[in-house]
Amino acid sequence: MNLRAKSWCWVGLMALAAGCSSGGSGDDDDDSGGESGAGGSGGSSASGGTDNGGTSGSSGKGGSGATGGCECTGLDVCDTSTGTCVECVRSGDCTGTDVCIDQTCVSPDSCSGPSDCTGGLYCDVGAAACVECLMDSHCGVGETCAQSSCVPEDTGTGGTSGTGGTDSGTGGTAGAEDGTGGTNGGTGGSTGGTGADGGTSGTGGTGGSNGGTGGNECTCSGSEECTVQGDCVDPDTIEDFAECDDTIIQVRGRSGTWYADGDTGINVMFGIGNPGSAWSDNSCAAWTVGGPTGSGSATWGVMGVDLNEGSAYDLSDYSGISVRVETGAGLGVNITTTDGGNFQAQIGPTTGSQTFNLSFGSDFHARPDSAVSNMNLAKIKGIQFTPDSVAEGYGLAVHALFLN
Repeated sequence: MNLRAKSWCWVGLMALAAGCSSGGSGDDDDDSGGESGAGGSGGSSASGGTDNGGTSGSSGKGGSGATGGCECTGLDVCDTSTGTCVECVRSGDCTGTDVCIDQTCVSPDSCSGPSDCTGGLYCDVGAAACVECLMDSHCGVGETCAQSSCVPEDTGTGGTSGTGGTDSGTGGTAGAEDGTGGTNGGTGGSTGGTGADGGTSGTGGTGGSNGGTGGNECTCSGSEECTVQGDCVDPDTIEDFAECDDTIIQVRGRSGTWYADGDTGINVMFGIGNPGSAWSDNSCAAWTVGGPTGSGSATWGVMGVDLNEGSAYDLSDYSGISVRVETGAGLGVNITTTDGGNFQAQIGPTTGSQTFNLSFGSDFHARPDSAVSNMNLAKIKGIQFTPDSVAEGYGLAVHALFLN
């Protein structure tokens, strides 16, 4: 389901929710500099070698001053879509707590719900202010949400206007056999490109002799396993919100983003972070609150996450799930499958946050809308949380999710 921002007319549960390019170069006399430079990526680590591991290449330096057809002075920035200099393109271009609205830095409006914010801004209920983003999904491609502003993902260091990218550093070579291999070996990026189009970033270096593992690999102890990001985790953890973001832990092929939705007559608020002082558990969670608008259908609300971006994920090796949740009313925990299955277990209400251990075999039963009567654990799609009743409003916060 798609997350929808809805006007917030129902305020009974409002107090519950607190929100938590490539490196380039231009000729010295060219008016357009390159984009900010992404570093040449280091190679994979080598096995073998005594102690001479290669070092990763340094970032190429690109021109940043004369970007996208306009050369700006002072505090102005370039709007590359129009080629004009403006005060701001995103809130990160402003100082302090100001936000960018219509390319002008202004003090943020106060808010108590989504309908209070305009210009594509989101309501940070905890700060009672309209902000550019609450999570990475609110930002564009290649951007991440940091301190309520959309900022570019890590890139190389930008140079001055019109200055070409420099050669990135060259990695050392792998050492001789029978020793410890060098990490992040390989040569760095090549020299920046030409003219107005800007150069490309350097390519990653190659690993040392006898192969090796990549830069995001990690050496874990005990039963822990390495995530895509290179962290050691318990592989049975779907989400513990240690990173406090909207994506589940990417281990053993799992990948998914938290979402919330509701019927046409339900106002929905959703966030990742501290649910707010009205809740007993103020640790990071995926939370949602909702209530009726007074018009339209008001029969359901949902928060959930897929385990494999909507494709089937195999849980045949597991017997159930554990969830730590806080909810003020009865709650359905649903397992959906790619063959149309929808199976529900009942929990709540809770006193503070509580952990529930739910068995696939004994606690989950096919819902009336399920297309199949038996759960196929090889075709698991996702996990959803649905309030038993939404007519009087609801609130729930999921703080952790594990496989048993």
